[in-house]
Amino acid sequence: MRAVLLLFEAVSGLRVNFHKSMLTGVNVADSWLNEAASIMNWRTGNIPFVYLGLLIGGNARRLSFWKHVINRIMARLSGLNNKFLSLGNALIMFGTIRFL
Repeated sequence: MRAVLLLFEAVSGLRVNFHKSMLTGVNVADSWLNEAASIMNWRTGNIPFVYLGLLIGGNARRLSFWKHVINRIMARLSGLNNKFLSLGNALIMFGTIRFL
């Protein structure tokens, strides 16, 4: 696995941060997962987990799954200077998000 990731670095020019890397298994025995993680010197993870601010492995049909995303959008929009929005646009945008 490490060789594949190092090859990915060479081809793409991107860097893999091995200190932040985490090994998560699906339908894999915990003993195998722990052994593979210790060989790679990574942590083991559980599902669901957060990746790039989004919950991975949760049920996207539930409103609670999107609550974190909605809260982040609300926080960003609250910092937005309202002088760039017309009154109608502000009512639509903020009213729609509060409804969710």
